[in-house]
Amino acid sequence: MTQMIRKTISLPQGMANFIQTRLESGLYGNDSEYFRELVRADQKQQEKEAFQVMIEQSLASGISSRALEDAFQEARRRAKA
Repeated sequence: MTQMIRKTISLPQGMANFIQTRLESGLYGNDSEYFRELVRADQKQQEKEAFQVMIEQSLASGISSRALEDAFQEARRRAKA
């Protein structure tokens, strides 16, 4: 099981009220579940953005003149290094 770390945060009353309505909806059992879901969504978004940057960099690098097998061999070599 993952070790849990306790964090204390301060929120304006409006945000606290909003969280309470989310809890009352039954989607989340407690504040911690709600915040963990927010962090997971943020992590997923960050990964998506990083992947998009990689795609853009790949497209900008142009088309390689190397054979596909040569590119795979280079990728394997880099992965081992």
